Amino acid sequence: MPCNLEPDPPIPSHFKGATARLVNLRIKGTHGTATIIAARYAGVSISVNPATFTIRAGSQTFDITVDSDTPGDVTRLLCDDGTVLDEFAYDAGDPNRFYTVWGG
Repeated sequence: MPCNLEPDPPIPSHFKGATARLVNLRIKGTHGTATIIAARYAGVSISVNPATFTIRAGSQTFDITVDSDTPGDVTRLLCDDGTVLDEFAYDAGDPNRFYTVWGG
């Protein structure tokens, strides 16, 4: 399935996509094993591994809580097709990532 999200510059944590499109996102560590242990979109808990939601109109918050077996591991947020939407160093002291998704 093609990635239904794309970066919405200039802010790296902002994405955009067409309303009513399905999104499946997963996390992958570069050296260790990373997983999404909790996810919310538009204020509602959603499935994890993959985190799945349908894009709603307007600006919505998407947040995930990540766990990894390798502290500091470069971790990637990926679409089904392998598109990298975000890349960050895993921090067990701050495992939450917050994004804004614009549906239009």
